[in-house]
Amino acid sequence: MAAAPGPKISETVDGSTSAPSFTQTLQGQTAVLGERAKFEAVVNISPDTKIVWLHNGVEIKGDQRHLIQLDRKTGRCVLIITKLVVSDSGEYALQVINALGEAACTAQLLFQEKQVKRQTVEGDGPNFTKMLSGQVVEDGSTARMEVGVGCSPAPTVTWLFNGVEIKPDQRRKVIADAQRQLYALVIEKVQPSDQGNYTCKAMNKFG
Repeated sequence: MAAAPGPKISETVDGSTSAPSFTQTLQGQTAVLGERAKFEAVVNISPDTKIVWLHNGVEIKGDQRHLIQLDRKTGRCVLIITKLVVSDSGEYALQVINALGEAACTAQLLFQEKQVKRQTVEGDGPNFTKMLSGQVVEDGSTARMEVGVGCSPAPTVTWLFNGVEIKPDQRRKVIADAQRQLYALVIEKVQPSDQGNYTCKAMNKFG
């Protein structure tokens, strides 16, 4: 099998003189943008046969993206379109003409969305499984406030005192045990100024 040199729109081939006829017609193609499409047909042709490819009624000019192949012995005609773009969609036709008549066949090129593997994101918002309880402690002792938070992914936990976020320091420590889903605020050497309202706030991307 030898391809005609360079991209060509028409060729004259050897064979007995008769009206053109297809033994294999074009088949519709569904392709993906950026990839390639291939149209193929087989035709009985004579020495004076002219072969023309068209896209939406306009003759295709061979170039780097449009490759045209013709097998002189078998009558196999191939059109390959590379690096597909949206404007390549539509109707493709192959016309075969000689002195005794002509034949043509058509096929559609459609595009499908490229398959993208989508990762299913699963999880839930925070849910308190253990609530805060009031504490009565003596001055100078240690107070421990603890909550249980069930969620996925693990939450970001913030502690507040009278509505103001607590910044951990030497006396106030924040403890997180994500595996056990337990979160605690520990206050050492309790003093009168620690008396007030404590709140635990838990957040993740689901709530």
